[in-house]
Amino acid sequence: MFMSLKGSAQMPIRATQGSAGFDIFAMEDVYLLKRATVKVPTGIRMQIPVGYYGQLLSRSSFAAQNITVEGGVIDSDYRGKICVLLKNNNDREFVNKTDLAIAQLVFLQCFSPQLFIVVPEEELTSTGRGIGGFGSTDCMQRI
Repeated sequence: MFMSLKGSAQMPIRATQGSAGFDIFAMEDVYLLKRATVKVPTGIRMQIPVGYYGQLLSRSSFAAQNITVEGGVIDSDYRGKICVLLKNNNDREFVNKTDLAIAQLVFLQCFSPQLFIVVPEEELTSTGRGIGGFGSTDCMQRI
């Protein structure tokens, strides 16, 4: 993995050996107005190996304060600056200093299957779940 840092950017770090993600930091203090979403620069660029992608996720400490990361897929062929879309879901402002991580970055293997059109739709294999969605498995017997 190759990283490029700009100016005061901080290198992503794993807080513990068992951490799935790398903590990501903002280049400057973050001021989030109530109910606002802000694009926060991190000052890093990276080269992710082919067959993998990066996923920016909310940190549990932020999620507990109702601050979430929106979007967040970083493709292996992207070479631009990494920014984090932070959303304040509160009715009060939120401030974060540069010494606290704003997101976590997890690297995952990417499966890219070849897609085929099936006509008619009924030719899809049937399952016990069928077309049920949005809570449909809540009423099913657990395995």
